[in-house]
Amino acid sequence: MKKLLVSTVVLGVVALLVFFWFRVAAPVRPRSAASIPDAVMMAFEQTYPNARAVRWTRESGQFEAEFNDGATEKKTWLMFTAAGAVTETEVEIDPAQLPAPIGTRLNTYYKGYAVTEAAIIKPDSGGTIYEAEITQGTTKRDVDVYLRADGTEVSNTETKKADGSGL
Repeated sequence: MKKLLVSTVVLGVVALLVFFWFRVAAPVRPRSAASIPDAVMMAFEQTYPNARAVRWTRESGQFEAEFNDGATEKKTWLMFTAAGAVTETEVEIDPAQLPAPIGTRLNTYYKGYAVTEAAIIKPDSGGTIYEAEITQGTTKRDVDVYLRADGTEVSNTETKKADGSGL
């Protein structure tokens, strides 16, 4: 009887942890286009009529479209409110296009890391943030570093608050 009670309690705790993981700890969930609000779909289709391979996710109460821009062939990400307003645009760039001060910062503070991907992020509040995905040696672990053009590092949450005068 005691073993049954312990087993039931353990199973209950595991079930709660699994529930918590899928409901709270995993905020990004793939969405089908049918579950995207009409205002978001209309704004997206008007702005990027050549978009290919669109993948929708929901992140922090907003809708993110990840796609290949058929006009430029660049990977692009857009964040939308439910009303269809764009809150952030991110466009993939060649790592060689990162401003020189960013390269200096990465070489100084991230020795042994190589930039594997890069992007320009433009929040709706203005300003420009650069994202550098870096990898150390042969490890499979990537780290995203967010910087201003002058090489100043910012946190990921600050990319949402960028403005023309700084963060």
